[in-house]
Amino acid sequence: MLITFQKRLVEIVLLWALIGYPLLGMYTTITGIDNRIASVTARIVVALICLFLITTSLSDGKFKIAKLLFFFLFLYLSRLIYDYAYQYNDYALVAIQVYASSVLIPAIAVGSYSEYLLSIQKRIVMMISFSGAIFLPAFFYAYRTGLFYTQGTDDTNVRYASEFVNAVSLGHFTCTVAIAAFFYVIEYRPRLIELLAHATIVVGSVAALFLSGSRAAFIGLVVASAIYAISRPSRLLVLIPFLLSGLMYLPQDNFLVQRMSDLVIAKWDTGALARLDVQSTAIADFLDSPIIGKHFIDMNWGPGLYPHNIMIEILMALGLIGAIPLYALIGVSMYRALRFRTHLTFYAIIYFVSFAFLQTSGAIWAADSLFVLTSIFLTASKKFDPRFLTLPTGRSRTMQRSLHAGA
Repeated sequence: MLITFQKRLVEIVLLWALIGYPLLGMYTTITGIDNRIASVTARIVVALICLFLITTSLSDGKFKIAKLLFFFLFLYLSRLIYDYAYQYNDYALVAIQVYASSVLIPAIAVGSYSEYLLSIQKRIVMMISFSGAIFLPAFFYAYRTGLFYTQGTDDTNVRYASEFVNAVSLGHFTCTVAIAAFFYVIEYRPRLIELLAHATIVVGSVAALFLSGSRAAFIGLVVASAIYAISRPSRLLVLIPFLLSGLMYLPQDNFLVQRMSDLVIAKWDTGALARLDVQSTAIADFLDSPIIGKHFIDMNWGPGLYPHNIMIEILMALGLIGAIPLYALIGVSMYRALRFRTHLTFYAIIYFVSFAFLQTSGAIWAADSLFVLTSIFLTASKKFDPRFLTLPTGRSRTMQRSLHAGA
């Protein structure tokens, strides 16, 4: 009974890390509920769930966490605390709250359940896909009723976002859901009604992605397609026609299409130029203090600004002391994701997509999906073999027992 309860709770933690906040933010947008109260409450609940999972796994003697990940997580926390306490950076307090509740505690909690989470890939894919069925009606309601604000060059060439869910978050969510729905249709061959439901979610999610105008989300789709092609080359007969037909029907007056076209012809918009300027300043701050870093954000940028690239951000925040373990964590996690890619294709895809997001728009203190997935990959036993997941249940258990008996 308790084990089943723990499994349901750890599923909630993983889903919150991958898709939780944008889904919550969309409903606070259309209902008028105070988003700060709702998001803080949700993060507290998730943190309490994680503390329960950590406590029970410790009491059962089954607690697991990758030591290097544990070291890095607390090293970064020390930077945030130092910046708040000694550099008088009030924005660091917000970062501490988000980081502790959404990154640090969840990443520690999921490690003990990594093999279980890897074994339920189909269940996770299905739940992420069906979250689109909850999200998309709210999104298009907000779109049709004018609850979004717009950014763009004219009345038609615009991107949409709300006060509580910015365009980047909308793009990340819709990209993740589109990948999950497409994966479910192609890999799990659902019945006709399910197929139509998931196919509708794919179409709706891609449409919402283009309305968000997020280049990071578009890049995420490209990365997902590349990892999928590498992992499942037999699916190219499906993937290539799907991508080509999508390119043929791209709306030429869409803001995202225009922004991607600008990149191709090296025409940078003000947003891209601002990010490059911030990143160059971050590198200069690293060079001023290359060993221990300087600060998690440069206060001269103003509140809320950050490099939008975690590989550069860590150099500024913790110098080589932080960059070396972070780069090692990501490198090993990518290796394991690629090693598991044939049988855990969705997890491999979503890991690389999460990393791609954080190279174009994201911060370490809010990188919940990346660090939760990193924890899952790193804490899975070296004896864990995802090939068993494709076998019939009885045979899989027999082979797993044989493996452990012979170890």
